Formats: sequence, C-alpha cells, structure tokens
Amino acid sequence: MRLLKGTDPKVDSYSAFWDNNHTHQTKLFSELVDRDITDIVVCGLATDICVKFTSIDGQKHGFNTTVVLDACRGVAHEGIETARCEQQACGIKIIVSSEVSSLLA
Repeated sequence: MRLLKGTDPKVDSYSAFWDNNHTHQTKLFSELVDRDITDIVVCGLATDICVKFTSIDGQKHGFNTTVVLDACRGVAHEGIETARCEQQACGIKIIVSSEVSSLLA
C-alpha cells in the first residue's frame, strides 16, 4: 500500500491517519478496514511525534495498537516518556522488538 501524508503545505501531518487539523484523512483507515485488519504495530520516527499521533489515532479508530519502543527514535528524551504515558493511557500496548514474534502467533 502506498500512503501519502503531508500533502497540504499549510498543515503538518504527524499522524499517518489524519492531518494535524483533523480535516483531511489519509486512506490508511479505509485500506485497513477493507483488508479486515484489526491490529496495527507502529514504529519509526519520531517516537514523540509521528509514532505518538499515529498510534493514538489508530487506537481511536478501534484498532488494537502496539508500539515497538526500541524500533523508534524520538526528538527529545522527555518527549519520549510523555508520549509513552499518553499512549498507555489510551490503551496502546508498548513492547520491545524481542516481543514482536508473540504478536504473530
């Protein structure tokens, strides 16, 4: 699947689901639903920005969302901890890469 985000030069798009104003949705949600996907695993850059907003939006959309913490890098150390707390408060599961195989069983 090819996903475009950040296509409006006037609005940032931290989440892979929405722009920051929540006025334009990417096709990620509809693609996941069309494929009967119920669980998503998020990792990448940056832990405290894009990973945080994508995982929270995924959870809000009803997906069982997991973040692989050691497969992410953040911008600021304190932001990483804040993001992790916000994610856990939303019910997002936080794991490390050695635990990923258990998700696939």
